Amino acid sequence: MDKFLGKKFVGYKRQKAVYKLLKEKHGYITNAFHRKDIGSIALIWGNKTIGLAHIVNRRTQEKMDIKEFLSDISDVIEKGTISKGRLARFEILHRGKIAVIAPEIYENKLTFLLTAFKTRKK
Repeated sequence: MDKFLGKKFVGYKRQKAVYKLLKEKHGYITNAFHRKDIGSIALIWGNKTIGLAHIVNRRTQEKMDIKEFLSDISDVIEKGTISKGRLARFEILHRGKIAVIAPEIYENKLTFLLTAFKTRKK
């Protein structure tokens, strides 16, 4: 698992956490985001199926500007309306974007982490 997660970066919150992992392209940050209703949310680089790498891969395929698309991810997570999604995940909706939060990964070592970020289908 540590090989999957990689290096733990500390001292980065909100958008700075996103930009740090975009720059490093590996690792994870615990407590990158926070919501009063569910607590701390971790951000992982991940791979093509989970985490920031997954988000970058999917949005690149859709020809989106990654930095522009991710520029308000903190606001979506922290100010959005939360609802129960598929597979015991939470979806947070704000201004047409959805952040998908998984309740745990890897035997509860990380709880509440961002797994996807997308625009709302019209």
